[in-house]
Amino acid sequence: PSTVTRYKGLLDNQVLSTWRLKPLTAVAPSEVRAWAARLVSTASVSTAGNALGLLRQSLDAVVAEGHLALNPADKVRLPKLARSEPAPLTHAQLWSLVEAARDERDKVLLLVLGYGGMRWSEVVALRIGDVKDGGRRLRLSEAAVQVGGRIEVGTLKDHKARTVVLPQIVADRLKKWIRGRHADALVFASSRGTYLHNQNWRRDVLTPAADSLGLTITPHNLRDTAATLEIAAGASVTAVARMLGHENPATTLKYYAGCFPDDLESITDRLDGFARQARNETEE
Repeated sequence: PSTVTRYKGLLDNQVLSTWRLKPLTAVAPSEVRAWAARLVSTASVSTAGNALGLLRQSLDAVVAEGHLALNPADKVRLPKLARSEPAPLTHAQLWSLVEAARDERDKVLLLVLGYGGMRWSEVVALRIGDVKDGGRRLRLSEAAVQVGGRIEVGTLKDHKARTVVLPQIVADRLKKWIRGRHADALVFASSRGTYLHNQNWRRDVLTPAADSLGLTITPHNLRDTAATLEIAAGASVTAVARMLGHENPATTLKYYAGCFPDDLESITDRLDGFARQARNETEE
C-alpha cells in the first residue's frame, strides 16, 4: 500500500504533469534528460530518481507491447546519491535509552528493535502468538504500514515470513511483558489496543528519551544498532541479512560493509606463511 501511494504521488506530481499529452513516439532521450535535470534542481536527486525509474518502467512496458522500438529513458542517468552511513547505538547507549523510557511497553519495544533489527511496520504488527520459545524467537509474517492516516496490514516487504532470534536477556523481558495475554493481542499496542503510529511514538517516547541523553535517533537507527551489534558479535553477512529481512545479502554488505572486520591483513599473513612453506619445500 505504501508503494502504491508513493507511485500515485510520483505519477500525479512529477510524471504525468509533464508527459500525459506527449505522443509516445515523440518522446526523445534529450527531453527525458532535461526533465530529470529539472527535477534534480527543483525537488531532489532522490525524487528525480524515483520519478525517472517509474517513467522508465512504464516505457519498458510500451516497448514490450511493440509500440516503441527503444525506451527513450533507458540511458538517462542522474547524479549518484551519497550513501548514508549507519548510525547505530552502542550496547551502553541502547540500555541507557531503555532506562530513559517511562513505560515498560516502550522499554521492551526499544530492546526488541535494538537487538532484533525489525522494521517498524513489522514490530508493531507482532501478536502474542508470534512470540515463540519463551520470547527467544519472533515469527514475522505481517507488516502494519501507515499510509496517510490509516494502517494497512499486509505481508512483509519481501512477502516472505522469517524468524528473528533475540538475546536471552531481551527474551526474558519480553516474556514477562506478554505474560497472561491472549494470543491474538498485539505485543506493542496503543493505550486503546490499536496499532502504534510511528510519528506519535517518536514524539511521545523516542525523542524525549533520546533528548535526555543528548542523542538524535529514529527507529531506523535501532535497526542499524541491531545489525552492527550482531556483526560485532561475529555474525556473517548472511546471518545479518536474514535477521534484517534483506532478500539479497549484497544489500546488507553494501550498507554495512564498513562494520564488518577487515581481515585482509591477517589473511595476507597466512598466505605469506603458506608461500614460505611452499618455497622451502621446493628448495629442499
